[in-house]
Amino acid sequence: GAACWDLDGNGVPDVATEDRNGDTLVNVDDCAGPPGADGSDGPPGTACWDLDGNGVPDVATEDRNGDTLVTVLDCIGVSTGPLTGRVVDAHTFAGLAGVTVRTEPATAEVVTNPSGAFLLADVPLGMYRVTARGTTLDGRPTEATGGPVSVLAEVGGSLEIALVRIPATMLATLRDYHTAGNPAFTAANCVRCHTDRSAETSADPAIAPFHAMAAHSAPTCTFCHDVTVDFRHGSGAQLRNQVSTAKCVGCHPRYPVFP
Repeated sequence: GAACWDLDGNGVPDVATEDRNGDTLVNVDDCAGPPGADGSDGPPGTACWDLDGNGVPDVATEDRNGDTLVTVLDCIGVSTGPLTGRVVDAHTFAGLAGVTVRTEPATAEVVTNPSGAFLLADVPLGMYRVTARGTTLDGRPTEATGGPVSVLAEVGGSLEIALVRIPATMLATLRDYHTAGNPAFTAANCVRCHTDRSAETSADPAIAPFHAMAAHSAPTCTFCHDVTVDFRHGSGAQLRNQVSTAKCVGCHPRYPVFP
């Protein structure tokens, strides 16, 4: 039979007259006929904001963005995310409890938990700076701002803020606070700077951090740390030199082998 593109039936492709779709080839793609007439309109659809499908804007349940109107702007999917973080002491890096945290642009305000962590839930997606406000050890206001941090759909955002709490007058005599036998070397002063570590939490609620274990939180700071403490920045690797290992052996007779 004749090919469907072979309009003159001569069996020879003729680009000039038989290339119906203009691709410079003569083949089955040129066999489509002219476009047909438009079909009739289908039934009306449901507006994207119309959660109950009744065709009536309901501000109480369908105003998703809180602008008191029910429009296409309420049709976006996830529009908020969590903003999490932690506020720590700028010198000791201990988590700070009871610090007020707020965002700029303003969204909500929360207070940090015993580990210094905070959660701002349902923050509108966007970019923010976050300010932490607390007090210094001598009772003066202090604040620090972190960011910018982006709050993304599903992911949220997270950051850490370091707050300066130790006054300059105290920094000048910092060695006294870390030298065994000095009148300033007291458990109360440890907690002032390093906070009450017995209230710490971990990512897994079933696992208590070292200082939050009952056996470790019952003694005072200076019971275990009864030797002069190396307080140089970044010297945490020397921690065991700052703890009286004789106290460890009291509970762990095979120390340093555990259990």
